[in-house]
Amino acid sequence: MTEPREVYRVNELATLHINLRLLADWADDRLNDDYDRQYIAEHMTAVINALLAHQPPPRRPF
Repeated sequence: MTEPREVYRVNELATLHINLRLLADWADDRLNDDYDRQYIAEHMTAVINALLAHQPPPRRPF
């Protein structure tokens, strides 16, 4: 039987995976459209920091 703590960790990992995939896809699309690379990198850093702190990621700037 799966322990509740294990289920929580699996769900947390799945959520992290989804958020990182969405971030990577967003960044890739913006890089293909020639947006400011520094701005993209700053947003990616802010999202990763929020995810590590178990906080919602900031809204996408564009």
